[in-house]
Amino acid sequence: MKCIHRQWDTSARKKDWGQSKDDRCPICSNERETCDHVLQCEEKIIFEARKIFLRELKEELRSLGTKPILLRWLMILTYQFIGKFETKVPPKVNGYKKIRRAIQSQLKLGTGNMLRGIISFKWGEIQARQDKKSNRTRGASWSGNVARAFLQFSQNLWRHRCEVLHKLKSGTQDEGIRARCLTMALNLQSEPWRLLPSDQHLCVRSLKFFTRAPIVNVKQWKRRCEVATELCNRKSTENGADITKFFDRGCATIMEKVTDDGEVRDHETAVNNKVSLMKRVLDGRKKHEIQRKSHEKPVSPEFSAPPPL
Repeated sequence: MKCIHRQWDTSARKKDWGQSKDDRCPICSNERETCDHVLQCEEKIIFEARKIFLRELKEELRSLGTKPILLRWLMILTYQFIGKFETKVPPKVNGYKKIRRAIQSQLKLGTGNMLRGIISFKWGEIQARQDKKSNRTRGASWSGNVARAFLQFSQNLWRHRCEVLHKLKSGTQDEGIRARCLTMALNLQSEPWRLLPSDQHLCVRSLKFFTRAPIVNVKQWKRRCEVATELCNRKSTENGADITKFFDRGCATIMEKVTDDGEVRDHETAVNNKVSLMKRVLDGRKKHEIQRKSHEKPVSPEFSAPPPL
């Protein structure tokens, strides 16, 4: 759909949206990178790939049973648009009248739009007459298949352009930002308690997002994660939840814990309190035993046991 509606993330589009200051092609650096320039770029690495894709397009049209004269003129229009040549139409003779009308109709729609799957219905009418003689595919379905073939050609060029651009940008600042954001995502997935339940969706990001998404989207995701973690820490502090604090006490680091009543006690204090509590319990038991014995009545001497014989 992005190809049909000219929504590719080109340099010209980025500049129009305020995401970049330079609208030149990042591969050839000669012209303004528009959706048409992606198909017409003359850089060698793009030119070689385009020859392969054009050969595949021609074979695909031939496999659809395209009439030879239609195949010829469809490829001529494609080469004229890619090479930025002046569009020529066939002469006004009996054998080319229908082809001439189809080409003129296509020129009104735009030759560039033909490579995006928008083709004139007159091509299908010419093909339909040929199909009636051979009882093959109908003209309407043939037109859909041809539009799909042209669209696939354009998408292949766009994917190749993106692959080349990613290779050229290896080791740059953008790559570093993507790598740091990917590390942050992995840390958040392993420690989900660092985010509130309402922000857990930030952890759900695929590897494709960090490698192929626009760098602006990756930076916005990073900023949202930083704000979410800061908000989670703030709420944890206010509610007295589990907080870990570290401080230096005589060259030794002691982990502190927060008890239910909100008093901060370290591990040693908790152990000492437990020992002192046990001592108080034992002392209380001994005191109670002494008091119980003191309230017992003493035995009188006359009732004492006789001496042993």
